[in-house]
Amino acid sequence: MPRILVLGIGNLLLGDDGIGPRVVQNLSQRICRSDVDFLDGGTGGLYLLGYLEGYSHLLVIDALDAGLRPGTICRLSPEGIGYGNIKLSFHQTGLGDLLALAKLTGLLPQTVIFGIQIERLDWGMNLSPSVAAQLPLLEGLVLQEIEDICNGGKQGDLYRKEKAEGMVRRCTSLV
Repeated sequence: MPRILVLGIGNLLLGDDGIGPRVVQNLSQRICRSDVDFLDGGTGGLYLLGYLEGYSHLLVIDALDAGLRPGTICRLSPEGIGYGNIKLSFHQTGLGDLLALAKLTGLLPQTVIFGIQIERLDWGMNLSPSVAAQLPLLEGLVLQEIEDICNGGKQGDLYRKEKAEGMVRRCTSLV
């Protein structure tokens, strides 16, 4: 049976950067499964390494700035962010650094990253309009991913539908 960790990365006090923790907070109130855990990783960086132990799957939600249309959601693998080559995150050490160290130490589960293109970073707890509008879709995609993992990896209809409408991209690389 798979064990899944849903990890939200970001700072709730920096507008769009708080999307990861916000998704984790919302979904943790909707899902009650013994095989799924939620963690608000905040800006923990490399300190999050120990939390990855014992999981077969890791779903990461984080803000990104890749020059895409604000609100665009990217579904990435760890290789797609270059294992530390670029900073997907806005914190001291990037998500790529954490994943590279996890791979090096043998703690890296099968990983999917959901990044959402920010509109702005500024002080405050409110999301920008373009990111806030995508919050339900992002949560739905994470829920679909959990369902797909628990059902043997079949990709669900929500992802295919939204990909066709251009708001979700399967990004092979941001490097």
